[in-house]
Amino acid sequence: MHWNFSMLTLRMRVRTVTTFFSAFEDDKMLGFLCYGETPLTEGVYDLYWVAVDPKIHGKGVGKELLSCLEGLLITKGARVLLVETSSRSIYEKARIFYEHNGFTEEARVHDFYSVGDDKIIYRKVLKKD
Repeated sequence: MHWNFSMLTLRMRVRTVTTFFSAFEDDKMLGFLCYGETPLTEGVYDLYWVAVDPKIHGKGVGKELLSCLEGLLITKGARVLLVETSSRSIYEKARIFYEHNGFTEEARVHDFYSVGDDKIIYRKVLKKD
């Protein structure tokens, strides 16, 4: 499959306090993310999900979705983007993705999901260019 970012169409749909971004090539969804403003904060947002078709992992779709989100959030005056994930090995690729995209581990709640399964909270400071 060959594509470039000029062929992607980003669509945004708002549902209550959660917003979805989707990346499409023609009519095929390549991936999506969803986020929302963190209640009772000033300029802090939560990234709830990033999902990309496994057949095209590593091709930049997730990175582009995240970049579009960060640009939008900066225009809204956002300061920080947070994301939570599990310490289980099946989430290792997600943790690597976050780390490669500028997130740092901010906190860890041991045995949160179950014994031996920590909640890891990643943080990224958003900066205006």
